[in-house]
Amino acid sequence: MAQLATTQRWLASAMLLLAAVALIAAYRNSVPPAALCTSSLLTGDGATRIGIPMRLIPAAGANELELHHRFDAPTGTTRSAIYLSHVAPFYTLVLNGRDLTPITNPQHSQPRSRGPQLHAVAADLLRTSGNELTLRLPLRSALGDVRVGQLCVGPWADLHEVWLANWWRQTGIAAASLAILVILGLIATTLALLQRNMSMWRWYLVCVALAAARLWYVLSTTLPINAIAWRALSDLCVLLFIYAMYRLLLQFWSVRAHRWSNLLLGAAIVARAVMTWTDRIGSAGPEMLYWGCVALIAGTLVIEVSVRARHAPLGERVILRWALGFALSCGLVETGSKYLFPLHATIGIYPLGITVLIAMIGFLLARRASAGARLLAQATRVLGQHLDDALPNSPAGGSQAWARVSSELAQEERQHILGVIQQGFGARMLAVLARIQREHPDSPLSTDIHRALLDLRLMIDAVDESCQSLGGALDTLRQRMAGSLTAAGITAHWNVEALADRQIASRRRLAELFRCLEELISNVIQHAQASTLRVEAAIHNGMPMLSVSDDGHGLGPAQRGGRGLRNVELRMQALEGSFTIAAGSDGRGTCARLSWPRL
Repeated sequence: MAQLATTQRWLASAMLLLAAVALIAAYRNSVPPAALCTSSLLTGDGATRIGIPMRLIPAAGANELELHHRFDAPTGTTRSAIYLSHVAPFYTLVLNGRDLTPITNPQHSQPRSRGPQLHAVAADLLRTSGNELTLRLPLRSALGDVRVGQLCVGPWADLHEVWLANWWRQTGIAAASLAILVILGLIATTLALLQRNMSMWRWYLVCVALAAARLWYVLSTTLPINAIAWRALSDLCVLLFIYAMYRLLLQFWSVRAHRWSNLLLGAAIVARAVMTWTDRIGSAGPEMLYWGCVALIAGTLVIEVSVRARHAPLGERVILRWALGFALSCGLVETGSKYLFPLHATIGIYPLGITVLIAMIGFLLARRASAGARLLAQATRVLGQHLDDALPNSPAGGSQAWARVSSELAQEERQHILGVIQQGFGARMLAVLARIQREHPDSPLSTDIHRALLDLRLMIDAVDESCQSLGGALDTLRQRMAGSLTAAGITAHWNVEALADRQIASRRRLAELFRCLEELISNVIQHAQASTLRVEAAIHNGMPMLSVSDDGHGLGPAQRGGRGLRNVELRMQALEGSFTIAAGSDGRGTCARLSWPRL
C-alpha cells in the first residue's frame, strides 16, 4: 500500500509538472511571419543600425531616440497594418509624413496599453515603394524602458491575429488577475473583520495589496514619478511580497521565524537600491543576476518553512508547495526568457502565477475559518443545551447557571481523560504487576508498581470534582489505602469529621496533600512494623491540621533523612504549610503533623 501511494504521488507530480510546462509553453510570445518584419532600423543620423529586437538603448544626452525604416508596400492586400511588439507605452509613429499616434508629446500623451500595438494603415497612405516610417521612443531617463520586440508591416488579418494573442498574454491576463485580486482582497477584508483574532488574514491582505500594486505597475500607462524610481518601487513590492508570504506561512503553520531570513531579504533590498543609484536597472547581466538571487531567496524560504512544518496537514503542504513552486517558476521563466529569448519571450505568466498562489492560500485560509465556524457552532449548540438544563435549577440567575455549566463541562472532560488513562495505562500496569507476582513473587518491583498505581488512583481522585468537601476527599483516600493497610496487618482509625465542611478551592493543592498523606502512610506500612494507625483532623488557630500516628518502633536516623519525608516537607512548603514529625505521645511510634492555610 505504501508503495502504491508513493507511485500515485509521483504520477500526480509528473502530471502537474507536464501541465505547468504546457501552460508556460502556451504563454510564449506569438511571432508574426518573418517576411513581414524588419531585421534592423537606422537611427536619426542615418548611420547607426539598430537590430530588432532592440531594448534599453542608453541615454546619450537626449531624451528621445528616433529610428527610421524604409520598406515597399505589401502586394496583394487591401488592408495593411503596422505591428509593434514589446513596445514602450509612450512612443510616436509617423508614416510617410502622417502621424499615426494620437499626440506626439510623450510627456502629455494619452494613456495607451503597455501591450503590443496595432495601427491600421489607409490604402492611400502607402506607396508602391520607398515608404518612410519614423519611430520615436522616449529614453529611460524620460519615461521608461526603450524596447521594441518586432516592427512588422503587412496584411491586417495576419497581424491582427498575432496582436490579439499577444495582447491577452501581455495585458488581458494581467488585467483579469488584477480584478481577481481585488475580489479576493474584498473577501479577505470581510473575513478579517469577522475574525479579528486571526492575524493571518492581515498578512494575507498585505500579500494581496503588494501583488495588486505590482500588477498595477505592469498595466499602468502613466508614471506618477520618475520612471527609475517607479520601477524600483515595483521591484520593492516583489521583495516585500516574498517577506509577507513568508510571515503568513509561519503563522499559518505555527513555525518560528529565523533571523537570517530577514537578513536575506534586507540584502536584496539593499542590492536593488544600489542598482537604482548606480543606474544599472535594465542592464541584462545585473538584472538577471539580481532576479536569480531573489528567486533563490524565495525558494530558500519556501523550503525552510516546508521542512519545519512537518506537523502541518499533508494536504495543505502539498497544495501550498505546488502553488509556491508554480509562482516561483513563472517569475523565473518570464524574467529569463525576456533577456535570453526576447522574440519568443514568455510574457504575462508572472501575474497568473501570483494570482494562483494567492487564490490557493485564500482557499486554505477560508477552509480553516469554515472549520472553526463549524466547530464554534457545534460548541454553541452543546453549551446551549447545558444552559437550558441548568437555568430551571438556578433561580438565582445566569451567573450561577454559568458557573454550574462550566463546572459540569470541565468535569465531563476530566472524567473522559481520566477514564482513558485508567483503562489504558492502569490496565496494562495491573497486568504487569500480576505477571511479576506470579513469576517473581519475592521481587521488590511489585511493591513499586503497586505504589505507582496507587499514586495514579489518588491523582484521579484529587481532580474528581464530584466531591466538593475536604472530608469527602479524605474518605476517598481512606478507601484507597484500606487494602494496603489490611494486607500489612495494620488496623486504621480515621477521624476527619473536623474537616467535613471544608471546601476544596484548588484541585492541584489537594493532589499535593494526597501525595503527602500517601507517603506518610506508606512509610508506616514499610518501616514502622506497627499494628495500629491513626489519622486525625483538627482545626488549630483557624488552620486545618492532620496528624498521622502509629504504634511502631519509631523512626531511626536513616528514615528521618530519607527522600520520602524530604518530599513531604517540600510539598508542604509549596502549600505554605508546615510539617513536623516526632515520637508518639507515649514515647512509642511516630506522629507526623501537617497543617496548611487553605486548599
